[in-house]
Formats: sequence, structure tokens, C-alpha cells
Amino acid sequence: MRITLLLVLIACSGSSSDQGVAVEVSEAVRTKPTVDRTIAHIDVKGLKAKIDAGESIQLVDVRNIEEQLTGMVPGALSIPLHEYTPSMPPISTTDPKVPIYFICESGARSTKAAEMTSQAGFLTVNVDGGTAAWREAGFILAK
Repeated sequence: MRITLLLVLIACSGSSSDQGVAVEVSEAVRTKPTVDRTIAHIDVKGLKAKIDAGESIQLVDVRNIEEQLTGMVPGALSIPLHEYTPSMPPISTTDPKVPIYFICESGARSTKAAEMTSQAGFLTVNVDGGTAAWREAGFILAK
């Protein structure tokens, strides 16, 4: 099945006349899923509410091992940023339409991981304030 798409081009000459150009788009291109390449953000209270509600969240802690030994957000997956690539399992096996959450101590390293992962075609969410904000909110880090 082919679909014809009509694009309207406006001439830059200052005239107000429009020209129509027919462009054929194949079915494969039309149905190909698109991925928003922007990074979403969530605060620790929003993350805690999702966890408490039992939502299935893939949360990746990108702090170094020494930092993670002080405690992690319950359910977080440990992948230090210096070891992280979006092609590593389980990231590479994740549905690209399901967001991957990233956390670090303050939000800087998790933003880097979220950017890399977004560029690889995945939806990403950065946890603003990181584990420092988690502790400041009075939430417990699991050891």
C-alpha cells in the first residue's frame, strides 16, 4: 500500500503563492516507530511514587562501585558510568519505547548516560538531584 503525502512549499520570494509537491512514502517508513530523542526528567519524589506504586522501572545507577556500596535506590541496576554503553545487556534488550531511568549522586553522570542512551534510540529519564536528593528527602538507600 502506498500513501501520497502532499507537502506545501512556500516560496521565499515574498509571494504568497503555494506549490504542492506529491511525495510517496512507503508503508515501512510510515509505520516505523519514532523515538523522542530528548531526555525526560523526574525528581526523587516522583521516582519514589512510581516505585511505591509497583511500576516496573528499569533504573540504572551509574555511580562508581565505592559510592554504590553506601547504598542504592531499591531495584536499581549497578552499571558504573565508566563501564556503561547503551549496547550492553539488559539495556540493549529493552524495548526502545520503554524509558530507562538513570541516577547518580547529583545528576551529572546520569545525564551523560541518559544522553548516550537517547542517542542510541532509547527513551531516557534522568533522576534530578540523584541519590543525594534521595537521601535529603528522607528516603532509604538499600545496601
